[in-house]
Amino acid sequence: APVMRLPIGGPTTAVMPPGGGVARLPTAASLAPPPPSPPQPQPVDQNDWFYLHPDGKRRRVPPGWQFPSGTLHELYKLWHIGDPANRIYPMKTFSAFDVSMCGSKRSRTTLSEARCLCTALDNEVNKAGRFVGPNVSEAELLELFQLGVAGLDISRTTPTGRGRNINTLKWTSLVELGRKSTD
Repeated sequence: APVMRLPIGGPTTAVMPPGGGVARLPTAASLAPPPPSPPQPQPVDQNDWFYLHPDGKRRRVPPGWQFPSGTLHELYKLWHIGDPANRIYPMKTFSAFDVSMCGSKRSRTTLSEARCLCTALDNEVNKAGRFVGPNVSEAELLELFQLGVAGLDISRTTPTGRGRNINTLKWTSLVELGRKSTD
């Protein structure tokens, strides 16, 4: 009996029986199990991101954690997204209690300064008609950050006349600029 392959219906072989008509028989390829699907990303369970400290209390940061000293954009990302790779909550969820064992007497003040900067950026984003949602992506957060920075009242030149690049400035330097401008 002649055999012809039909592209319809998957990998089967069509056999022409002597009386006419078409009989379909499964091939080895159609009987093989489907390839395994790639693993799906598991939702992040932040409920277990608490760390036991020497005083017996559980906090959102591990013992020995220190405040980041990066750029304003890095702070803004940590503020809203956190550091999932290191199992650190978004900083906006931190309380003074969470940072009270961070080795610095200024830890509560530093948290307050970070909160003030990120709140100012969020306010500018809101003025532009946008909102930082709870599941914001890094790409969207960068766009919102740029909107927020554009609305801040920060001089783009130093007192000596040099250009000031806000994107490369450390967030702690911006806190100092804010202090000097209110004096």
